[in-house]
Amino acid sequence: MKIKFFYSQVYFRHLNQNKTTKRSWEEVKKIGKTFEKKYTKEIENLLKIIPQEVGKPWQSKEITVYPIDWSGPSFSNPLTLKVRDDLKLMLVILIHELLHDFFLQEKILKELKKKLIS
Repeated sequence: MKIKFFYSQVYFRHLNQNKTTKRSWEEVKKIGKTFEKKYTKEIENLLKIIPQEVGKPWQSKEITVYPIDWSGPSFSNPLTLKVRDDLKLMLVILIHELLHDFFLQEKILKELKKKLIS
């Protein structure tokens, strides 16, 4: 599984169309690129460790991460990672959102199975 960081000014503008943000688009990109550079190896290792610990393979071959700044939280679909000054916290949040790829899919499949069986 691979992670691709995608910097979308259109997505940034869309999320913030009625709100102001602490950071400009240029600041978002700068923080995101710094995060990528600093944690590339750790992220690669985590992509191997997480499925081993969960006991299942990744559901996707690639996950796109959208580094962004907005008034809301990070979320998993599409994986939207709110940039922060604390890059280690960003890494923890990225791990949290990646875990949703396993557990959210599992919950959805269980609910669908119940509906199909009933």
